[in-house]
Amino acid sequence: MNDDQAGALRQLAEENASLQKDVLPPRREFHSRRKKSEREEECTKEELQERNTFPLIKLIAAAFLLLIAAMFTYDLWSDKLFGPVMREENGKPVQVEIEK
Repeated sequence: MNDDQAGALRQLAEENASLQKDVLPPRREFHSRRKKSEREEECTKEELQERNTFPLIKLIAAAFLLLIAAMFTYDLWSDKLFGPVMREENGKPVQVEIEK
């Protein structure tokens, strides 16, 4: 029955198939291992990204919050900082108020 031209090849393929079945793990086990290793790789990549990006993000957020705080409190401190100052003869500063 297997005396045709492909008989030897068929027999070789059957032997290889039986060897491969014995060596390879079940699909479920293989894919669960692969998913587990991928998760571990993602964790390490995410940890590296967190270490590199969070200080920059924190710095930008702090600068933004300071800008907002300065904008809302500008009326409180702007007159004291930028108000005109004149000096008397004894060297003490005298503040001059300018009507707006």
